[in-house]
Amino acid sequence: MNAYTKQTLIIALVSVIVSFAIYGNGVRAEFTYDDGPGIQTRQDLKDPRNIFRLFVSPYYFQQPEIGLYRPLPMASYLLNYSLFGSSPVSFHIVNILLHALSAFLVYKLIQLLFSRRDLSLLTFLLFLFHPIHTEAVSLIVGRAELFAFIFSLGFLYLHLTKKYLWAAICFLASLLSKEIAVMTLPLLFFIKRRADLKPLGYVAMLFIYLSLRYLALGPYIFYTKALDFVENPLPFVSISERVLTAFKVLTLYIEKLIYPIELSNDYSYNVIPIVKNPFGSWESLLGIGIVIGILVLVIHPKTRSTPLGLGALLFFLPYFLISNFVLMIGTIMAERLVYFSSFGFALIVAYLFTFLQSPKLRRVLICVILILYGWRTITRNEEWLSNDALYAVNLKNHPEGFLTQLYWGTALVGKNQIEDAKKHLAQAQDIYPNNPKLITTLGAIAQEEGNTTQAERYYKEAISKYNLAIEAYSRLGYLSFTQQKYEEAADNLLKAIRLYPNPSDVSYYARTQIQLKHPEIGIETIHRYFGYNPEDIEIVSALGYSYYIKEDYQTALPYLLKAQSLGNVNPEVAEMITISQSMLKNPRSPF
Repeated sequence: MNAYTKQTLIIALVSVIVSFAIYGNGVRAEFTYDDGPGIQTRQDLKDPRNIFRLFVSPYYFQQPEIGLYRPLPMASYLLNYSLFGSSPVSFHIVNILLHALSAFLVYKLIQLLFSRRDLSLLTFLLFLFHPIHTEAVSLIVGRAELFAFIFSLGFLYLHLTKKYLWAAICFLASLLSKEIAVMTLPLLFFIKRRADLKPLGYVAMLFIYLSLRYLALGPYIFYTKALDFVENPLPFVSISERVLTAFKVLTLYIEKLIYPIELSNDYSYNVIPIVKNPFGSWESLLGIGIVIGILVLVIHPKTRSTPLGLGALLFFLPYFLISNFVLMIGTIMAERLVYFSSFGFALIVAYLFTFLQSPKLRRVLICVILILYGWRTITRNEEWLSNDALYAVNLKNHPEGFLTQLYWGTALVGKNQIEDAKKHLAQAQDIYPNNPKLITTLGAIAQEEGNTTQAERYYKEAISKYNLAIEAYSRLGYLSFTQQKYEEAADNLLKAIRLYPNPSDVSYYARTQIQLKHPEIGIETIHRYFGYNPEDIEIVSALGYSYYIKEDYQTALPYLLKAQSLGNVNPEVAEMITISQSMLKNPRSPF
């Protein structure tokens, strides 16, 4: 084994060992935050037959109007389910391995570009340990960031080593991971600055990507109508306010990169106040200065070919796409969004460290930084173990946040702690009273307290404010079902299902169709979304019940028995099993 191969293997091994050392405590985490709707309750991800369909489907199930297309991460979730089951453990392990691979590629690319082992190693370590990556790694849906980063760096490395076919494949894979990867083309142009860019293959891959994206999103290929004021108020304010606030957000990102102590998954409405006057916000002024500094490093002849110039561009190009300066995205700020940009930050810091004259001082400072980074990463993982842990930290750090109060209040409703929930929801209402999610939760409380008229009014108000209010349609459907308004129940449940077919809604829809004397409609709906061998207890029970009502006892019996084996102890299920068995033995009579 030559020295180069040995060194490469050591770096790879260190990357894996350190990744598990600092992220391993997060393996026991639940599906948290966006993991729930994005992975845990996505029934299409639990059927291996859907793997190719994901490449012509929107990122948010049946919601092309949101304008996101990221099939490769979705396909990886499906493979996770198929190979390792529904436990979140395997999902977390895969993310940790992907982070290790990301850091390894950082080392390889910097070594290729600058042939400086000290610079490559330090950039690798700073990137590997940085706590701002916890959201991208510990939040399972952060895998989109990891994939985009890995395939983007793979594309750059393979192109620079003249493996153009594999580079083109990596470029396509990066685009299929997340939209941010498109910035690797101008990044490559900056690195090469020569005519041998071989653009035709990459243009072909871009065409393939755009074609698939169009098949998935249709008219929303370059457009979204799902921007939400609470998640990101910047599209709804004046241009000057948007730009000034975006400069402030840039300063906040830099602060988190330099001093990653107070980390959060919630920077939504009222956590970051809108900047109306540049002289009233030092963060905005500093953000302007940072952009000027970045442009100088990228353009100036003395720095543009150095790690400072490349680091500045590695930071700014991906950051620009998520900055809300020009392109509006779904959130005002999220730590996982700077996973790529943190590479540029790490490179700049590593390069500056090489100017320290004392090797001993340099080693001491680096060790202190890495120990602090590792400690903060481990403690931050503890905060990602569950939604309760996450929301509790948010409540402590920024109680003024609208979603902070709303999500904690909603969690308390789920625990039936209604009075405590009301206090937090009242605070959310004081901050921003017109949010459909808040109104829906108020409806849930009214329904819990028996005020069905008020609950119905809340649900309809939420729908009038946002026609994609899935939970409002769902709860209104349940309410109508309990009131025996089966036509209304079916209508609202179907609207919820078309947006997002969760098991509870689909099973209730099937039961509603039974009441309407159309069990075959419920059966067809279940098979469409869950296939013929579902594992969810509600769905299996609803299927068995529906076939039983149709008097198709031969088909009903296996589903009823499966429902019982999954834990359905309802006496009615046992009775239906007995009758079905009797009918199959004696078709004339069950007795």
